[in-house]
Amino acid sequence: MNFHVGTSGHSYPEWKGSFYPAKLPAKQMLSFYATQFGTVEVNGTFYRAPTADTVAGWAKEVPAHFRFAVKAPQTITHIGRLANCDAAVKSLLDVCAALKGRQGPFLFQLPPNFKKDAGRLR
Repeated sequence: MNFHVGTSGHSYPEWKGSFYPAKLPAKQMLSFYATQFGTVEVNGTFYRAPTADTVAGWAKEVPAHFRFAVKAPQTITHIGRLANCDAAVKSLLDVCAALKGRQGPFLFQLPPNFKKDAGRLR
């Protein structure tokens, strides 16, 4: 069994001086982070879908062993509540294909009031 240790997000300015070097430019946070951890949960994708160019840029900043756990957009999980979301899921998968071997799991965080619906989960 493999374990990948990381955090929920990486671009926190308040970490400068304690985790990140104090004067590290924001655009270098991911590459520095990847020297300390092997994975990160990408939370920004919950609020807006990334472009393939953005995702490819992430992949270039980290070593080959690094993995991204990408959170599914709220349009799929909270607004759409997993209904009629085939096109949105396909779009997410297509964009994240730019991560190539650096793609880890997808996180589908459902709203707390989402009741079990096995058909919809399938």
